[in-house]
Amino acid sequence: MNARTIAPALAALIGAAVLAVPAGAKTFQIDVKVTNSSCKLALKAASVPNTAIDFHVINNGTIGHGILVWGVKSSIFAAKREGDLLVNFHKPGTFHYACTAGSYKHPKLFGRGVFTIRS
Repeated sequence: MNARTIAPALAALIGAAVLAVPAGAKTFQIDVKVTNSSCKLALKAASVPNTAIDFHVINNGTIGHGILVWGVKSSIFAAKREGDLLVNFHKPGTFHYACTAGSYKHPKLFGRGVFTIRS
């Protein structure tokens, strides 16, 4: 197989796995406020297992920012813009997050921590 057939198939598979939310799952939103020097999650823990969490990024900075949760990357949101990253958590646990600035090619990490799903 060549790269032209593998890359689109892999991208489609990853996108479907990340965004697929079971029919019975709930969606829960957590605001993430980002500036050029800080990244703050409104909540760092939730008691909502088997839930899709919408990390709503509010970029109050002057450059593009994104968030990485449990290895899932958001888009880079332009300055003074908002956007969402939907992550489906299937079980309780602790999950790492990191806030980025610039691009994912050469990201600058300026905020990181742990997000907890309690049972």
